[in-house]
Order: sequence, then structure tokens, then C-alpha cells
Amino acid sequence: MPEQQDWFKCDIDRKMLKALSKRADRPAILHFGAYYTILAGLGAALVYTWGTWWALGVMLLYSALWSFNNAAGHEACHGTPFRSHGLNQALLYLCSWMLSWEPVSLKWVHARHHTHTSDIGNDAEYLLPNPVRWLDILSLACGWNQVWHYNKELVQLAVGHANHFIRVSVPETEFPKVFRNARLFLGSYIAIIGIAVWMQSWLPICLLLLPRALGAPVHGVLRITQHGALATGIKDHRFTTRTMYLNPVLRFFYCNMNYHVEHHMFPMVPFHALQQLHETVREQMPVPSSGVIGAMGEVFATKSRQKEDPGYVLQPVFNG
Repeated sequence: MPEQQDWFKCDIDRKMLKALSKRADRPAILHFGAYYTILAGLGAALVYTWGTWWALGVMLLYSALWSFNNAAGHEACHGTPFRSHGLNQALLYLCSWMLSWEPVSLKWVHARHHTHTSDIGNDAEYLLPNPVRWLDILSLACGWNQVWHYNKELVQLAVGHANHFIRVSVPETEFPKVFRNARLFLGSYIAIIGIAVWMQSWLPICLLLLPRALGAPVHGVLRITQHGALATGIKDHRFTTRTMYLNPVLRFFYCNMNYHVEHHMFPMVPFHALQQLHETVREQMPVPSSGVIGAMGEVFATKSRQKEDPGYVLQPVFNG
């Protein structure tokens, strides 16, 4: 097994990396066009089946797919899905509105996550510290943490208060936009509730507000797999971050974020090129986990072992 280093990047041909890092509008337009067409179709199906028991099943599926705005918005944070800056910004604001994020502060806080990955106290997005606790797993898997955190943060920003990680991550010049966005988003959510009251129907809330809460467990489980039960406080992404193999359907909705070590090591490679990047560097990387079930099994096995040894963390297996 390689030694843990302060920093490590796979050996990759510079021209190959440049080609993989090239941004292009067409792959993202096709990908997100298909995703939002599917989501809109499920929304239309919810309207059509409203008032029947079929609506319950449609609502659950609609909410599950809605949660993958997390993956789309994450890509937009990096500014890599499209070549066009305007399209990247449009995607970031759309996903942020759909998930109760404030987009400007999110972008800066996420950049800090990449700089301080799994560094407890410095990484605002690290939510599963070692030794792993059932309460933390449950909070993430049920989506409680995400729904509570982002809605609370939005209300705080709307009244001009920024939490610690936003204050230390966001330049002061950006705060007027941060506060403005929070107020506009919060105002629009209140307007939707007002429309629902006026219509005397839950449909507007079920179409536009409730899915972010009902679908949160889907992304919550995926967040556990990204860094859960792995090392903390070191800079070598091979030991703090997990890559796993997924079926093509889930990989599509997840924007190839299952190749998570590769993404952290080369964050400017667009989502559509991550599978090719993985194939290029995989002999230098840990052996990927076998799907979500395999990754969660690793988290549970690590938690069990930590009962005897609280300092234990999962050690990745390397090829050869």
C-alpha cells in the first residue's frame, strides 16, 4: 500500500489531461436536457394523477429524481459542465433554488471543501467524523441534516447573518449578492405557499417545495459514500475519498460523481469526462467500492471495528 502523503496526483500525460479538462456545451446540454425533461415529465404525471393513489408513487419517484439536482448543482459550482459561463451560472441558480441553497456562498464554501477535504473544523461539508456514530449516519441517510441546514442557513442569510464557514469562505464584496439571493429565494417559497393557500390545494407545494425534503435521503446516502469511514486530516485524496462503480442509470443521474477520488484530484475535469479519466488513472488509484451497497457495507464494517479501536479508519486497497 502506498504511504499517505501530504499531496498526491496521478501521473497522467499533460496533453491527455488538457483534453479531458476541455469544457463543451453539447454534452451538458444533452445530459441536463434529458434530466430535466424526465423531471418535468414526472411533474406532469403528478398533476395528471393528483387525487388518486397513483400520485403517491409518482411523488416519491419525482422527489427521488429531484434530489439529483445536488449532483447537477455541484457540477455548476465548479463551472465545468458548460463552456458557457452564462449556462453554468443558470444551472447553478436553478439547482440552488430547487434545493434551498444560496448559490454564491455555496460556490465558495464548496471550494473550501476541496481545499480542506475531510479536515475536521475546516471542511464545512464533512458530516461523518470518526469514530462513526449511528446518529450521524441516520441524520445523513434520512436527509435531516441537509434539509435543516440549508433552510436554516437561507433564513439566516435573508436577515443578514452569515454563519462561520460562510464568513471565512466568501469575500466581503460578495455578501450583498448573497443576502439578496437568500431574500429572493425565501420570498419565492413564501409566494408558492401563498398560491397553495389561495388554490386550497397542496399541489403547488408538492410540485415545488416538498420534493427537496422527500428526496433528501437519496442524496444523503450518496454523501455518506463519498468520504464516510475514511481518513481525515490528510491531503492525499486516495485515503479520504471513495470511488465506487455504479450502474449506468444511477451514474447518469449522479453526474459520474461516483468517480469521486478522480473528481477531487482533478476538479476541473467536467463530469462527462470522469469515466474516461478513471480508466486512464485507475492503476494508480484504490480499487473502487462495489456500488452503494458495497460502500455502505464498508462504512458499517468500519463502525463495528471502531467499537474495539476508535482510531481505526478504512484503509483503501490498491491495485497490485
